Amino acid sequence: MEDILKLILEKVDSLSGDMASMKEDMGSMKSDMGSMKSEIGFMKEDMNSMKSEIGSINKKLEAMDIKIDKIDEKLDDHEANNAERHIEINQRISKIQQDVTALEAITGKNMTDIAILKAVK
Repeated sequence: MEDILKLILEKVDSLSGDMASMKEDMGSMKSDMGSMKSEIGFMKEDMNSMKSEIGSINKKLEAMDIKIDKIDEKLDDHEANNAERHIEINQRISKIQQDVTALEAITGKNMTDIAILKAVK
């Protein structure tokens, strides 16, 4: 019976050692979890900061989109004005070409008249 008691005592001592080791491991795990909670807190802060920065960037992008739209409108207006001026300039050039052609014909007639008048003298 004494042997059985010794065996039980050894088992209890072994279990006590195992429990102490488990307590130690649990303490270490608690410490690790505390560190993880702290790191998660920092990550949340960083994410909130990033969200704020992204919001600010999005506002700037929206403002830039509005400015680009205004520039596009102005460019369209300038292109329309330039097209109108181009048509007007082409019409003026065509008129000038017609005037030059008429002037050449008149100058040719005048030269003929002058030659006839010189011949008559």
